[in-house]
Amino acid sequence: MVTFTILLRKQASPKHENWGRPFITIHSHERWMTQDNVFSFDEKQVSYDALVARTKSCNPKSKSNPICSRKLSYKVKDDPSLNRFITLQNASEVEGEKANDENQIGPRSALHNSLNASIMLVLQDFGTIGDYKHQREMQMKEYGEFKGQKMPENKQDLGKNGRTPTTDNLEDRMKALLQDDTFTFNMADPKGRIFITNSCLCLRNEITHKSDGSPETTRLHGYKSSSYTDQWSIECCKRHMHNKENSGLIDIIRPMMVIGIGQPASRGILSCYSQTIHGRYFDFVRDNINGIPLGNGTIFFPVFHTSNQTHQVRKELSIELNDLENHFCDWNGAVRYYRENQGHRVHSQYCEEL
Repeated sequence: MVTFTILLRKQASPKHENWGRPFITIHSHERWMTQDNVFSFDEKQVSYDALVARTKSCNPKSKSNPICSRKLSYKVKDDPSLNRFITLQNASEVEGEKANDENQIGPRSALHNSLNASIMLVLQDFGTIGDYKHQREMQMKEYGEFKGQKMPENKQDLGKNGRTPTTDNLEDRMKALLQDDTFTFNMADPKGRIFITNSCLCLRNEITHKSDGSPETTRLHGYKSSSYTDQWSIECCKRHMHNKENSGLIDIIRPMMVIGIGQPASRGILSCYSQTIHGRYFDFVRDNINGIPLGNGTIFFPVFHTSNQTHQVRKELSIELNDLENHFCDWNGAVRYYRENQGHRVHSQYCEEL
């Protein structure tokens, strides 16, 4: 005799009344039910392992990949005699390191990688090869493990939890969304609610050399936003986040919501679904604050980057939305949707059938 335990949740909002799926326990095996499929955790793990293997074998330098093999170049402001070239390198190929920690899709997913996550956070990219090595070294010394997050290089840049203000701001947003003050990026979420990844899974290889042809030197760590193109996020997301074979990360996890942190990540995710951002990102966030349907019950929420540098932009949005006391009102729609649905969605037709 098979015992079904069905955890019923509040029906999704009228706008999305047909979305969702019940969470079921069958002989202690967790399953997510969708309109078309029932996935066990083991099935998800098999699909995820296959995805990780594909990302490890992806070659950004291949001629068949003209977008990712593109080399960016620009002058260094502080020294006009220097040129900087930026290319991509697969994270699994970092010499002497294991960038895909614990067989994860990328460095950012080292700690928060639940395949039953309700929320997927998608950031731009991890940074340069030097960034990864430097961050890994610092975190192994500080925590005894690599947590996939960013620690500041200078003490004056420390946030309240010994990390960058960007990470602290993002953690504050997640605490507000989850209504859980115990949530932290410093340890794995015991409830398995979060999966964190990057829109571009490769690491940047930044090489600087003098214009007179002096020997090249790889930059150790740190990078500027000008050394990035959104096309990298778009190409990587189309390959690994969602594809026509439904074998991407979003297809496997099928989270309740995907949150794009900043324009490059948002553009990457939307490109998978043949959607794009027209005009200013500010206007796009404001006009889509209640989310964008991606299909299979997943809603996408574009938000601003959580660095302190976006404070003025967020302030302008709070004025437009007449929400002056809220400095992160770009998250209003995501917070409201998550709370309305209590982290899970229900297909009423399946409840009746069961």
